Amino acid sequence: MMHDLLTVGFSLQHAVQFSQRAYPKQASFFSGIDRQLQSGRLLADALKPYVKIELYYQLLLAEQHGSLSVTLKEIGQFLQVQAQQRRQLKSLLEYPLILLLMLGMILGALLIFVFPELRSWQQENQLNSSAQWPLGETLIVVGSTFLIYGLLGIRHWRHMTTLKKVRRQCRWPLFGKIFRDYYDYYLTSNLAVLLKHGFSLHEICQLTSRFDDDSLLHQVGQMAYELGSQGKQLTDFILSMPFLPDELAIFINRGLSNEQLGQELTIFSRLRFKKFRQSTMHILVLVQPVLFILIAAGIVSMYLSILLPIYYSLQEVY
Repeated sequence: MMHDLLTVGFSLQHAVQFSQRAYPKQASFFSGIDRQLQSGRLLADALKPYVKIELYYQLLLAEQHGSLSVTLKEIGQFLQVQAQQRRQLKSLLEYPLILLLMLGMILGALLIFVFPELRSWQQENQLNSSAQWPLGETLIVVGSTFLIYGLLGIRHWRHMTTLKKVRRQCRWPLFGKIFRDYYDYYLTSNLAVLLKHGFSLHEICQLTSRFDDDSLLHQVGQMAYELGSQGKQLTDFILSMPFLPDELAIFINRGLSNEQLGQELTIFSRLRFKKFRQSTMHILVLVQPVLFILIAAGIVSMYLSILLPIYYSLQEVY
């Protein structure tokens, strides 16, 4: 909406004031933004506490270099896609989660009532330990192991740099392609904004070095600057990073001016955004089948945990 208001001729402050009237439930939020704009602060700085740091720098660069309206449209589309996919994911998860809950309740009943009886029956028939199926103990050990590894993984993740997190995300199975497509769009769109306004690649690295240390733009720019100072080619750096599109090296090697390169990367970033949307839709289609496979595997495991001890007992009797 902010993009639409700026496009039809609203000033930034007028657009914020109009938003305050259009969304009365968020009036206090917009009035706070309005006060900060009146005091001379940038919109990006006013929104910094409410958005992720990567979106903040995307807004900041756009506002400082005259492409705020276009960037607001892109960010709005991205957030809208996120919201739509979140709603779609919730609707896709409702039925499988109900089945998983029922499966968990059945498993709990088996652990409390059935398996103790089976265990006592096995002991009465003097079954050897190799014929027993200690599912309850196995589930406890497996669950505890996963929990410990999960807590250690979360602790390790929180201490990783943003660059390492992004590299790890881009290599995740199934979801890695979504992250790669998003970061392709995010980095090329910001690079395009700066190039269109005459910044060289070296100047862009110097500019991003003043950003917050935790931001991806700061860490990517710093790494590119260090490799450049060591005499390494920028294209080699691009090809080695999973979150940078290989096509970016082709664009840079064409020998275009900064403004021409910025124009082409603007179009390219929009293509990457469309690809990101398509990737997320493909993943959402796979959510239900994967969950149904897990549910089926759980049902089969429970059947086996009941039938196998009975089968071993009958073998021992005969």
